[in-house]
Amino acid sequence: SYLLHHPGEICLPGGKYEEQDDTLMHTALRELNEELNIATHQVTVHGKLHQYATLTGFTIEPFVCVLSEGTTWQADPNEVAASFLLPLSYLSNQQNWQPLPFERNGKTITLQGLMTPHGLLWGATASIINNFIKQLALPV
Repeated sequence: SYLLHHPGEICLPGGKYEEQDDTLMHTALRELNEELNIATHQVTVHGKLHQYATLTGFTIEPFVCVLSEGTTWQADPNEVAASFLLPLSYLSNQQNWQPLPFERNGKTITLQGLMTPHGLLWGATASIINNFIKQLALPV
């Protein structure tokens, strides 16, 4: 809630590249560890999705990974208010998504949003998840 950009919003783990990061994948793994205390050895990175440019001027490079069986996490209260999982079956059901029109710079923009038990998932996070679901080509 104290963040300068997007405070209190539902999002995927991540953050900005820092000088000590060799690559953006290292940035992603570092941020995952900082936010959820998940160690790198518990993560298998399977690839990355296309870069996503946000309406607020950020560029996001999402990585797809699988956590080792039995991995647990503990959200760092300085970084994350809460963490939760959503089943792929819920995320891939297009009936769960709804158009969210809003106005930006005098133009109406419509993004897809998803109501979760923890609040509204929308914006860049929702777009990244939707793009990922489409790439999986899950049966509807």
